[in-house]
Amino acid sequence: MGYKLLIEPRISLEEFEATFIQIGEILSQKVENNDSSEKKLIYQIPFAEVEQMSSILEKLESICGEKAYIDVEMNSLEDAYLNIARAEEKHAE
Repeated sequence: MGYKLLIEPRISLEEFEATFIQIGEILSQKVENNDSSEKKLIYQIPFAEVEQMSSILEKLESICGEKAYIDVEMNSLEDAYLNIARAEEKHAE
């Protein structure tokens, strides 16, 4: 639960690779789950990390500059239900 941080490169993925590594260093300790596709990176940031969002976004903007589009969305109720279902499945195993 929490927020989705979406990062969509505006340059080729090969050119974005070094930036991607820097992003991983910033988010590795703050991210619950990484559910990325080929063209965009999607990170789940828990509500507990909301106080640090401003700092995280400032760092990302300084690293990415014009190389990527950065957006933050609040998770929907559907996302919450899916996460609860997944957690229950893991617990049942």
